Amino acid sequence: MIDARARSPLAHRAPLAGDDLRLAERPFEGLLALRGEADELDPAFGAATGLALPRACRGTSRGPGSSALWLAPDEWLVVTPAVEDAARLATELALALAGLRHQVVDVSDYYTVVQVSGRATRAALAKLVALDLHPRAWRRDEVLGTHLAKAIVQIWLVAGETDAGGAEARVVVRRSLADYVWCLLAEAGREWGLDPQRPIGRVRLEAV
Repeated sequence: MIDARARSPLAHRAPLAGDDLRLAERPFEGLLALRGEADELDPAFGAATGLALPRACRGTSRGPGSSALWLAPDEWLVVTPAVEDAARLATELALALAGLRHQVVDVSDYYTVVQVSGRATRAALAKLVALDLHPRAWRRDEVLGTHLAKAIVQIWLVAGETDAGGAEARVVVRRSLADYVWCLLAEAGREWGLDPQRPIGRVRLEAV
């Protein structure tokens, strides 16, 4: 179980809600960094997770217990519902992939995930990235590696506008920049009624 003393990187931030836009942290999700050759790893990875490794740029594979996000031709991020699941899966993958060239690293403590949802999801994110986020260019279940101002992030579109509940994106960010990204997203969402947030730490939003 998660240690009751543990604090997520955004434990000091309450969820924000406005007109057509909401922000919330998804604390203590599990994250594994996996590297290796897809052809070599895929059979054993599939046996351990029930997933196929995504081969296409931006691709993802989703299952009931975990998801795999394409980061590079030989690199993936495996997402689980909780850190305990990631630790267990890391052990299972170490056994399943034994003898194959690979690397599995539990990076759950290094990152957190911010959920951006509502009809204004694309419009708010488009204020912060130099990528085309129109539905024709960024589709459901695609992940993009990009910058939100000064922060390197992965943004994963888990639901589109036509899905039940509306659009939803998840932003994977290093914990050291989580508060900065939270405040950036809140600033981008002021148009839809999100309350501005004062950043903590040394990175100032005014310096963007």
